[in-house]
Amino acid sequence: MPPVTPIDSTHPTYGTTYVTGEIYFHVTWADVKLHYPVIESFVYLGMNFSDEDLEDTWYFQSAIDFAHYGNALDGVERPISCVTKMQLIDFVSAAGLIVEIEKAASRRLGRL
Repeated sequence: MPPVTPIDSTHPTYGTTYVTGEIYFHVTWADVKLHYPVIESFVYLGMNFSDEDLEDTWYFQSAIDFAHYGNALDGVERPISCVTKMQLIDFVSAAGLIVEIEKAASRRLGRL
């Protein structure tokens, strides 16, 4: 079983367990009303790899980059995203992505 990284109960993503090697979705918004999500796919690599991290840091690699060049931690120098606890709320699982898309649709229809 791959290593997992749970989130503590004070964080908005509490209940999400980040599993090394799994895909997560970075959701941002094209508009301030949160009607139009912008979605990018990332592979979770792990957390707290650098002694230079001043706080807990989660590491993600673009799924496109991961698919084409392999894991950035396997000696292939590739760009990665270093994410702090406050930024982590934008990285959701497939189930979380479905929720975000459904909420956006409801907002567009005036239900939320």
